[in-house]
Amino acid sequence: MEALNKKLALVLWSEDENGEEDVAVFSGILVSRDGVYFLEKCDSKNPELLAEWLERIRPVSEDLKETLLGCDYQLALSVGKVKGGQSMESFGGLKWPE
Repeated sequence: MEALNKKLALVLWSEDENGEEDVAVFSGILVSRDGVYFLEKCDSKNPELLAEWLERIRPVSEDLKETLLGCDYQLALSVGKVKGGQSMESFGGLKWPE
């Protein structure tokens, strides 16, 4: 897998309280330990990435690199309705930006 041990942008799509689309980007290094994949971050929140999601990882085009925090690869997922500041337990406790 090309993205392993490279910088990955986790692009999470949500719906806010008003029904509007919202997006948050989290970055880290895609790592594997004992067959489990994680987004290793510097703030100790290392969300697990399910194996079935890995096929959705795509390279980041040059025109999106700045927007996606300088990452080489991206993984876009939908997370349903999330409020600002809410902790997402299914993503290792990552907090949705306020």
